[in-house]
Amino acid sequence: MSEADVHPLNFNGVGGSSNFYGAEWPRFVPSDFRVRSLYGFADDWPLTYEDPEPYYTLLDKMVGVSGRPGDPAYPPTVEPPMPGVPIGRIGAKAAEGMNKLGWH
Repeated sequence: MSEADVHPLNFNGVGGSSNFYGAEWPRFVPSDFRVRSLYGFADDWPLTYEDPEPYYTLLDKMVGVSGRPGDPAYPPTVEPPMPGVPIGRIGAKAAEGMNKLGWH
């Protein structure tokens, strides 16, 4: 499981009634549908990114996906329906280091 792109965290604490759930909501990108054409292995999907894209958008709204518009990891049409979560003091420090390294 350490190689997975999604890292769910679920737990229940003893002595209380709080539940915590944190998740990532990654979507496929256009190149994921053309693996054989682009990289020469596996198979291309029998549909394109544009086919499920309206459902991604609907699901993003239903779930309340947050993020910043203009993320270069996604096609330009993707704009999260909820604003990004503030990164806080430690996140700002990490972002500063990543900016110095030129990392997105």
